[in-house]
Amino acid sequence: MRNTVSPDAVVEGYEMHSKPSSYKVRSASVIEAMYGGLEFAESLRLKREVWKDDLWHEKPFLKKRRFKFNVLLDARTPSYVDSGDAAQRNITEMWNFEFWQEYLDQMAIHRDNVLTLWDLHPFPSMVKMIE
Repeated sequence: MRNTVSPDAVVEGYEMHSKPSSYKVRSASVIEAMYGGLEFAESLRLKREVWKDDLWHEKPFLKKRRFKFNVLLDARTPSYVDSGDAAQRNITEMWNFEFWQEYLDQMAIHRDNVLTLWDLHPFPSMVKMIE
């Protein structure tokens, strides 16, 4: 699909054209085209009437749809924020490529477009305190 869009098209969104035997998703970027394709696939999967109108615009209400993810990357970093050991047990999952691939795919499906990774200060992992 070519990523050209008409001058009156929605910026930060996509437009869809329907004809009796074809559908087109047009956007200004490949990311917005992906969202349009996901919307089309979801409509088919849920058996919704795809588009009643000849031309349909979709624009996100929020430009940045953020997701904050707390990570613990190193077993040497103690967790000061809770008394449990769940974070320590999940360190290996944080380094699992398949986990991140599935996580990012789910973010795309749900139209989230910003991921921030948060961790405690790395000082305890870099310095060994001697008493």
